[in-house]
Amino acid sequence: PPGVAAAATAAAAALGGVAAGNLAKSDADDRWLNDWTQKTRGAAALWVLLDCGIVDALPDRDCPGLPSSELIAAARETTERAPAADAADAVARLLRHLALLKFCDESPTWRFRHSARSRAFVSDDLARSRALSNLSPALVRPWWRVSEALQQDEAPFSLEHGEGAWD
Repeated sequence: PPGVAAAATAAAAALGGVAAGNLAKSDADDRWLNDWTQKTRGAAALWVLLDCGIVDALPDRDCPGLPSSELIAAARETTERAPAADAADAVARLLRHLALLKFCDESPTWRFRHSARSRAFVSDDLARSRALSNLSPALVRPWWRVSEALQQDEAPFSLEHGEGAWD
């Protein structure tokens, strides 16, 4: 009908002339960017939960899981870096994000436990050491200064820390 065609033309004009094929490409680009965004946030969540003992407190897969408040209590028994007792909601949100990325298992009632993947990150494992090192804020923050470093012809690590990585 003429009204639908006019509306479609107006919608296309409002979108800056984007054709339907480009919308599909845009959706694919959005999914790709969302994937990277989720993984970037997941890397930060992983580092935090490894650093504060929550990953070590996760029960094995044969357990129904523990709520974040109990995970915090368990972590507080083993490390001074554990979250505050009233941080259960924040810890649960971080764990839910990691569960979305298939790092740990989550029940419908927000109970968490190890997955096959997270078991590889327990206290004395090489994967844990690598994650704590490579995802640490000290090594990640310089990457957010690359634009500034390029403008100043300086190494990002030097900008962030005042000296080179190997100085």
